[in-house]
Amino acid sequence: NRSIRLLSFRNVCFSRQSSFFMKMARFWRNNRFLACIRFNLCYVHELEWNTLAKAITLSSSLKNIIIRNTRLNLNNLLAVSPALLGGLDLLRLCHCGLADRHVNVLSDLWVMDNMAPSTLDFSGNRNITAASGQTLSRVIKSSESFSLSNTSIGDNGIVALFQTYHEFPFRHKMVPNLQMLNLEATNLTDTACKTL
Repeated sequence: NRSIRLLSFRNVCFSRQSSFFMKMARFWRNNRFLACIRFNLCYVHELEWNTLAKAITLSSSLKNIIIRNTRLNLNNLLAVSPALLGGLDLLRLCHCGLADRHVNVLSDLWVMDNMAPSTLDFSGNRNITAASGQTLSRVIKSSESFSLSNTSIGDNGIVALFQTYHEFPFRHKMVPNLQMLNLEATNLTDTACKTL
């Protein structure tokens, strides 16, 4: 089928032996309409993340990746990272067990690639702390929609996040174009509000 626009997986186990995404290589290459892939409550073995990344890079139309309630340890993230370089409009990594070190890896990728997704959602990753504020400041300048809800970013993280926001972003030398910022349930105080 060459006209699928959304590929959604829920409560699926992609084990080491499944080779699911490798078997679908022709689908990724031939489908010209696939715009979004979504995972929810899935288990994906590291090797499958690797083959998924290779498969996604074959797709010329994929713009949105949504991963929810699916654990991404650091090795998993590194395995799938080639799929997150350039060209994405939206990336949601919600309740995936992300921490500051994951954010560092992603930020380094996007700064090197000079192209972060315009919509970024890291909601529900409680191990993202104030330490990620400065790292994310390099990325938020090119974002239109940015969510850190239900993280532990806190006041110090927000201060660091916007410390250099007034400077030109690294992409297109345009005025920052942030339109939506979600900081729900991040335990902010007046300190963060003053910065905002």
